[in-house]
Amino acid sequence: MKKYLIPEIFIFLFSYGFSQSLIPSQYKINDSPNNFKTRSPGLRSNGISEIVLQGDSTVWMGTGRGVSYLEDSLSIFTFDTLFKNNGDYLLLNDAISAIATHGERILFAGASGDNLGDFGTGIFYSNRSNLIADTLQVHHMQPIEDSQEPSLRQSIGNGFFDMLPITTHYNNITYDLEVTSNYAWITSWAGGLRRIPVDSLSSENAKWSPIPLPEDQQIELNTCDATTFDDSLNVIPGYFLNPRDPDSGGNHNHKGFSVLAYSDTVWVGTANGINRGILGENGCVDWVHYSYQTHNISGNFVVGLGLQVWNGQRTIWAATVNADSYGEQRGVSFTTNDGETWRTTLIGERVYNISATDSAVFASSENGLWKTIIYHPDDPVVWALYNPMVEQNEYYNREILTNVVYTAVLDDRTYYPNSTLWVGTPDGMARLLNPNENAWDIYQVGTNQNEVFAYPNPFSPSGDNVVNGDGYIRFSTGQNPVGRAKISVYNFAMEKVLSRWYDRNIDGGELKWDGKDNSGYLVANGVYFVNLEVFNYLYPDRGLQDHWIKVIIVK
Repeated sequence: MKKYLIPEIFIFLFSYGFSQSLIPSQYKINDSPNNFKTRSPGLRSNGISEIVLQGDSTVWMGTGRGVSYLEDSLSIFTFDTLFKNNGDYLLLNDAISAIATHGERILFAGASGDNLGDFGTGIFYSNRSNLIADTLQVHHMQPIEDSQEPSLRQSIGNGFFDMLPITTHYNNITYDLEVTSNYAWITSWAGGLRRIPVDSLSSENAKWSPIPLPEDQQIELNTCDATTFDDSLNVIPGYFLNPRDPDSGGNHNHKGFSVLAYSDTVWVGTANGINRGILGENGCVDWVHYSYQTHNISGNFVVGLGLQVWNGQRTIWAATVNADSYGEQRGVSFTTNDGETWRTTLIGERVYNISATDSAVFASSENGLWKTIIYHPDDPVVWALYNPMVEQNEYYNREILTNVVYTAVLDDRTYYPNSTLWVGTPDGMARLLNPNENAWDIYQVGTNQNEVFAYPNPFSPSGDNVVNGDGYIRFSTGQNPVGRAKISVYNFAMEKVLSRWYDRNIDGGELKWDGKDNSGYLVANGVYFVNLEVFNYLYPDRGLQDHWIKVIIVK
């Protein structure tokens, strides 16, 4: 399979999450788990890939460094340690690739990486939303087969199928999770689609069973039909579950990336389209396979699925990205009749996730957050792009310095008024309490409020905090609320390359620099000295306060 089919989001989270030095890289574990804390205040990573709601008010966040949650309307906590039901405990520093909840159940998947590649670190489960130490908590290792044979026979319904045993955690990351009253479902590239009965989640040794999906050229795979299996061995003849590339005997449709389940239906997005499964007795599933080649979806790489139920109408939304067939395009594909026909929209846009609440549909993309309102299935789909997310209060300006949005959820619970919108980005989480206003609250990793410094440092204008093609380096002024500031930048020879004023009432956003000189050109690589002359509007009698910062520019 081509390398570009691996979702960029998790590659980003690994490099971003593990490169930060805001928390210790080593831990000392005491003899008793009660001697160290279970959680820490605030975020440990600004990379927010998942936002999931649970109960009356809880907001869960999957980040580049652990799972975080909003305890009330203001306070974020991140778990340092998870206590397991057998008395063991785990330090949690993984990137979180997926979260799912159902009632008081919560599951989240971890991912990490080393010099050999990216790998899944398993699925964490609790049957209580607060995850306190006396609740049932279980860690399932990333599912693999304990077999060195070239083929393994597995059961499905009243029959069997053959598969390639998956024996490695590498390229075996749980990209998506879903849980219903019957099953928990996971998808991964190497591991494909797997499930476990919810009653077995409390056992670490329970098996996540692989589920056969149609091969690339199959339109249907009916495992509930007895005639699908041969008469002698009761095996699906000629079928082989194999996530390798087709030229190695595999199928792109066996590489799973997204899953959506409700009632007796499960939808699965793969590297070769969309699959709708209807569950039957004894665990069998009847599949219909939709692809670019045979149906009107924009692309075969399906990275996100969303369900909209409004006025008795069910719509399935999919983030469909071009894979390796001529004519495929990035965009959104959707069906209002359970897959009988498909339509496309937002063509050309790289979309990561789709979510819907009532009539509102949100598409999280590399160019921002899109919204449309669907009142009737025949309505034209017209999208609007949200403005940049900026928080302004009495003491500071804060902003999301990226166009990329990974996830968004509209929260219509009564705890939060006016249908609150939660948005996850590579640069933190944003909250819009009133969708009719542009007043955002922004949650990011805390910085040292006693120091004046620049970050990230070294700074790459082409890769750090890029908004509309320009990258930015931030300046933290410690406990000095900035009203105005003069920014002067000198090269290593102490020649001035930039001089400009910042005014928080005019500039709107944060105190920052785009790496350009007075003529609008990017400065060369090297060491620069930034002189900040800051006017603290709370203490006007102090005048301008002078600060020097050394910055390294690396393009």
